[in-house]
Amino acid sequence: MRKLATQQSRLMAELIVATSRFQAEVYSFLTPEQRGKVDDARDR
Repeated sequence: MRKLATQQSRLMAELIVATSRFQAEVYSFLTPEQRGKVDDARDR
């Protein structure tokens, strides 16, 4: 059970990192106006 929990937590961490990298990459392609909209939506 402990091994499974450890494996699951590792996978969750990898997923969080991959998601953050993807979001940063997409954000880098946005125009300043689009970035502003994303930032406003994030603040809500």
